[in-house]
Amino acid sequence: MKADKPQHLQAELPLSTHQAKVLERYGGEEFDARMKSFPDGYHNLGYWKDGCDRMAASRNLIELVVSQLHIGPNDSVLEAGTGVGRGVLDIHGHSPCKHLVGIDLTPENIAHAHTLASTQCCHNVEFLCMSATDLQFPDASFDKIFSVDSAVHFDNREQFFREAWRVLKPGGVLAIADTCINPKALNWLYRWPTQLLLTLWCVPADNVYNLQSYRARLEQQGFVDVQAESIGINTLAPVCDYFMSDHHWQLAVATDGYKEAVLSHTVFAAMKFAYAQGLIDYGLIRASKPLDSQP
Repeated sequence: MKADKPQHLQAELPLSTHQAKVLERYGGEEFDARMKSFPDGYHNLGYWKDGCDRMAASRNLIELVVSQLHIGPNDSVLEAGTGVGRGVLDIHGHSPCKHLVGIDLTPENIAHAHTLASTQCCHNVEFLCMSATDLQFPDASFDKIFSVDSAVHFDNREQFFREAWRVLKPGGVLAIADTCINPKALNWLYRWPTQLLLTLWCVPADNVYNLQSYRARLEQQGFVDVQAESIGINTLAPVCDYFMSDHHWQLAVATDGYKEAVLSHTVFAAMKFAYAQGLIDYGLIRASKPLDSQP
């Protein structure tokens, strides 16, 4: 299965204003800086348990999401917001399936994913530069779709739900790990930390809703057996502690310079405050497309 209109170059993608901001925030020099700081390519917030390190936590989160899919050898699987492809490549190494596709809006991510895939002889893996809200695939193309730490950036998330529904086969499964932002975060009392996070994370206003609303919007799209579990205690809380630690402070100053280290510390301090106040949460979401459904 190939995309109807493969897109590999940024110039070929029709971008919204928000998507252009995402590329500015996560591409170019920002991409280079991120890869300099974390060259392993594991960039999600992580699922922290048993005193694991940052890379292990990141792999744990991918594994947790993928475990919701129960991937079989004849499945076609799509990752939306693949980054540099670590989720797809982890599946390739541990969960054999028919076909794996990773898509991402950022050309630098896709180029790096191709490089990583070329070192692993991945004959059934494909990476494409594509928007998760405008999937260039025929209806009912995939058995399983997942997204790790990306959907909060999509413009907007409900359009991704519609596209996921369309390209999933009847009986297909969608699994997501994602940040949820409580609308009360927009209250004037919390305006400063909220605006800092929304701006730096490139979160559209349409995506500001809590985990309960997340479940309801998937159900409105037609998904069934929707499960939405808070896992913030194993994601947001420990990742903030890690990035605010003395160890990471020294690493950030040495790698990125004092100014960037201060910015990073400020962002994670705002995250920790927001989580403690119930302004943000992190969810593990699973939903199915009914067997008798139409695209």
